[in-house]
Amino acid sequence: MTLLEVLVVMAVLGLVTAVVLPALVVPPTEPAGIGQVVRRARGLAIARAQTLRLTVAPDGRWVVRDDAFAIDSGAITAPGRIELWFSPAGHCRLASALPASWTAWDVTQCRATERAS
Repeated sequence: MTLLEVLVVMAVLGLVTAVVLPALVVPPTEPAGIGQVVRRARGLAIARAQTLRLTVAPDGRWVVRDDAFAIDSGAITAPGRIELWFSPAGHCRLASALPASWTAWDVTQCRATERAS
């Protein structure tokens, strides 16, 4: 076996490892929070190519709906009542007052800036 053959085999093994390894790593699970629900609702709006509304009740129950139907729902620990609108392009707009624990809403990042404790 020549040095060139060894290098080719090493390169192929490196490529296979780079492709297969991410599939074997289990991502850490985070508890469902407002960020995860916002990402989910935004993804649904993009995938469905329609405007969707996310409403989170003060008790943490949330629902994603279009004009007529509920598409997804669940429960989280909520900072307060929140209503967000998501466009088919993934833009998001806060349609309710800011919860007390938030200082601002970043439309470009689709996330809140939380007050320092």
